[in-house]
Amino acid sequence: MQEIINALARRLKQIDETATIYQDDVEQGVREPCFFIKSLITVKQSRIMKQSRIVFPVQITYLPKKPGDHAELIEIQNKIMTQLEQVDLGSDISLRVSSLISEIVAGTLQVTCNLNYSLVSVDETDKFETLEGVNINGG
Repeated sequence: MQEIINALARRLKQIDETATIYQDDVEQGVREPCFFIKSLITVKQSRIMKQSRIVFPVQITYLPKKPGDHAELIEIQNKIMTQLEQVDLGSDISLRVSSLISEIVAGTLQVTCNLNYSLVSVDETDKFETLEGVNINGG
């Protein structure tokens, strides 16, 4: 999950390279503009054939350079809504961003989105035994 948060942070940095990205709580010394990334309640949905779907919701909070700068908040909101379609994890693996919801509240931009992926469980007891001496080609 941390790998997904890190990839999201890299993607947000591409959207606004001047912003500081925070993944942990900060009590003092926040440098604005900045994004805060917080994971929410993760859901695992069982599927057939040992497959699961993971729904990984994330909340992104943006604080503008100047407190209450509504124009800047709208600009970043538009960038996120149009440019945050996927998050690249590397090695040609990308996660699609879904359920993108944004709202300007009390001088900040609040964005909630889901990063979904599938898992396939591998059970060591399911390995097939090899058949020695069997000629598959009929020869």
